[in-house]
Parts: sequence; structure tokens; C-alpha cells
Amino acid sequence: LRKAAAAHEDPTVSNHRISILINKYNAEFYSPFRDLPLGRHRFISNPRLSNPDILRTRAGIFSILVFRGITFNSDASRGISDEMAEVYFPSLDAWKLFYAKLQQQFPTQPPAFFCSPTAYGRAIKNKTIDNAGKYWQASSLIKDRLACMSQPPNFIEVYRFLRKADGIVKPYLPALGGLVLLLVVGDMAYGGIVAMPSVDEIGEAIGELQLGGSAGLAHLGMIPKLGKDHGKSKPPTWRADIKAAFHTLYTDLDNMLTYDEKNKMHFDPIMLEHALCKIKRSQNKLATGRFKKYLQ
Repeated sequence: LRKAAAAHEDPTVSNHRISILINKYNAEFYSPFRDLPLGRHRFISNPRLSNPDILRTRAGIFSILVFRGITFNSDASRGISDEMAEVYFPSLDAWKLFYAKLQQQFPTQPPAFFCSPTAYGRAIKNKTIDNAGKYWQASSLIKDRLACMSQPPNFIEVYRFLRKADGIVKPYLPALGGLVLLLVVGDMAYGGIVAMPSVDEIGEAIGELQLGGSAGLAHLGMIPKLGKDHGKSKPPTWRADIKAAFHTLYTDLDNMLTYDEKNKMHFDPIMLEHALCKIKRSQNKLATGRFKKYLQ
């Protein structure tokens, strides 16, 4: 974490392989810090989207869904200037107008240039620009639901509402699986329209997902690796073990890191879950022959 933080703070100083991975490859894909790479930095720097009163509107929620479901980690988002980049869309027509401008600037690029199916890892077949219409419909349902909840809405309650397979909003959230929806609710929490989660709530969410966060804990040796220590079957206490391991890791890092370090990293339970998702991916990349050749 310290080496990655140094790479973000001054890309020209550190020649460490972590710095190369973040600054020469793809910070959105490899950085352990969700708020420091370009896309999220642009989002939280927008004065409208940093205002809870605007973020909780239909336009604010739609902007989150477009960011996470369409523009995040796309070649187009990296290819435009900060001046041209837009992250706040007050309507579906506003999004369509922005997309038309992108197409004018990159007229020969395929759809995947503007909405990357592999933005989060494995390709998501139904991750396309066309989902914007459904996200606009979802934004209304989510806005109304948040308004009916106790204030501020509970993080886990909102997450489960969005993720519920047979829920009213799920049909309007194509390409947004459990991991991406955790990012969506995290954006809401940082924006002040959902309560910030506790360490145990994020540990509980990791246990429910059993994806990148739990893989990161296993990579660190804090929980058993399935298929090696326990076969393919999960022990009965698996979710509780994940929650406890996450709590231990968070407490240890909270005690180890200085106040300034935590401030620069935006250290909190949401950030740590994000970092766990990147650990195994980064280590695998660093071990490839292609990356070793690049270092030479």
C-alpha cells in the first residue's frame, strides 16, 4: 500500500515495479485506491456530484450508474481531456449528447472503445452503451427507494436492495453484478447519501460476494484457499471466517499506518475491500514474463 501510494503521489520519482504497473499500465485496473485513479478522481471533483442534495436526485444516481456501468476504465475516458470529460448527466438526453461528442472525436473507434466489456476483469457480454436507457429508469426507482428508507439509508440494506435478483430495480441494472453494485453503493456512501459502512458490514458484503475481496484475503493467507486446504466445498463458518479476517486485517492496518498515510490513501473499509480485489490481480501481472521483460 505504501509503495502504491508513493506511485500515485509522484509517478516520476519511483521506479518500483508497482509504480510502473499503476502509471504505465492501468491505474483503474491495478491501483488499490479507488479514489485516486483518473476516472473516480474526475467524478468526485465535480462540484455537482460532491453535493449530496444533487447526488440523491435522479440525475445524480443516473450519473453514478453511467460511470460504473459504461464509462469506467474505457479507452475513451482515458483519451479525452479533463475539459471535455463529463461525469454529471442531468438527463438521458444529456448523456446521449455527450456520447455523440465522443463519437465525433473518435469516429473510427468500435463500441468497446467507449464502454469496455473488460473494464472490471472478465468480459461482460451485455455491458454496452445501450444500457443507458435502463439506467435512467433504474435511477428513478433507486431515488424513490432511498427516500423511503431511514436516513441516512443503511449501506447493506441499499446494497441488498440493488442486488436482489427478483427485486423491482434489478431488471434495469444490466451488466451490474454484485461486485460493481458494491462500488455503486460505495460511491453513494462517499457522496453522503448512504451511511458509511462499518468494518463488519464490508466484511459481511465480502462474505456474501465471495469474489475479489475473499480472494485477496486468501492470497494473504488470512483464510484458506478453496481447492487446496478445504477442497471445493466451503466450511460452514466460511462467511464468518471472511468477516473476522477482514476485521483483523483492517485493525492491523489501521494501527500500522500513520494518520497522513491513511489520509492520502483515503483509508477506510470501502477502500480496503477495493485493495483486496487488486492484490491477486497485481501479483499475477507482476509475475508474467511480459511484465518482467518490460522491466528490463
